[in-house]
Amino acid sequence: MKILVRVIDNLLGLIKGCLLRLGILQYFGSMVFTFQMVKLRLMMQMGVRGVSARVIEYPFALNCIDRLSERKRRLVILDIGCCDSFFPHALVKRGYDVYCVDIRQCTHLHKSIKFYKADVMRLPFPNGFFDVITAISVLEHIGFGAYGDPICEDGDMRAISELKRVLKDKGRLIITLPFAKYQMNTWFRFYDIDRLNRLINGFEILQKKYYVRINGYKWIETTEEKAKEIEPSPKGVTDAIVCLELSKLS
Repeated sequence: MKILVRVIDNLLGLIKGCLLRLGILQYFGSMVFTFQMVKLRLMMQMGVRGVSARVIEYPFALNCIDRLSERKRRLVILDIGCCDSFFPHALVKRGYDVYCVDIRQCTHLHKSIKFYKADVMRLPFPNGFFDVITAISVLEHIGFGAYGDPICEDGDMRAISELKRVLKDKGRLIITLPFAKYQMNTWFRFYDIDRLNRLINGFEILQKKYYVRINGYKWIETTEEKAKEIEPSPKGVTDAIVCLELSKLS
């Protein structure tokens, strides 16, 4: 079965390379996203170490959005940090009006996605513009400069303030973050409960779920108390995450 994972991984790399060379990768992003999720699920089922938290985070975000869309069909969604992700293509496939922001230039996005090369701490949008904002494992990186963003000790706090500004009243903010016993900085932040509470102050918590990775591959849902037992890794290895669906208070 592990051979199957390697075959899928090699096939995915080959497909992406061919589509990129042909200049048509942006038209097949949802297919690439589906292949990536299939690979991650297979890795977890077969005990292949190093399974990314994306296997949990993306389905969590999509479930939150799809439930909201039952009440409003044409959601206007902003995704933060899109350059290494095909997640926005999954949103486009569902018929949403998708905007993306990254500090880096992004070239693989579908033509219907409105991309802005911008700093999340200074967004180029008016107040109350979006129904939903997603930041999948993004806020922990803001302010460290690893991706060309400005150095700022409280970059995550400034960023979430901007996200709150451009989100509609009662709009949804969906974020995922690395979680640990205590707050620590590597090339990103590990959040403890105190910094997490500071970050989400001013939002109503609709969902808060914790997950831990067992034996390097199996992600399972757990309690806050169990997640708080996980030591942060100086090497930047994430073995616990928190997934949040938040609502902006009026």
